[in-house]
Amino acid sequence: MSTDNSRNQILDAAQTLFYQRGFHATSISDIANKAGVFKGNLAYYFKSKQSLLQAVADNRLAQLEETLAGFANFATPRERLSAFIGMVEDTRKNLARHGCPMGSLSTEIGKTSLPKEHTRALLDYCLNWLHGEFNKIEPKSAKQHAETLLAMAQGTALLAHNFNNEELVRRQCQAMHQWLRVITD
Repeated sequence: MSTDNSRNQILDAAQTLFYQRGFHATSISDIANKAGVFKGNLAYYFKSKQSLLQAVADNRLAQLEETLAGFANFATPRERLSAFIGMVEDTRKNLARHGCPMGSLSTEIGKTSLPKEHTRALLDYCLNWLHGEFNKIEPKSAKQHAETLLAMAQGTALLAHNFNNEELVRRQCQAMHQWLRVITD
């Protein structure tokens, strides 16, 4: 197994387990087992569980950047914002089962003494992207609309997870689409 491959397997395992179980409920042994590597190998790539958390947050941020950059294929800000809502709906099964990967991790880390900048960067990036899109439509209300849409998406994820209900995500995404039409017409 190559060095890059081992590191990526560890990172993927940690990302999955932190999302499904939470950072604190996931042990280094759990990650090693899921990655199919010896526990000692983790220390070669990541000095601590905290450095692994940083790498997971950085990886999630890169994935988010790539996803949102892909929305540039849509012609208008409204279409790009609609695609954002579609992204939430497309993940409804995971949201119902595990909550929002960004919001859950950010909330969990926010209650500790661990540095928050890495997990906060995910929500900051999302909020700034939304703000930029709304700014192209209505600069005066862009910040408020960006915060509202992110809050709706995060609230939807929280409720869906709490009730383990995919249909709740579908209904709330329909409501988000309707809200978007009202404020952009």
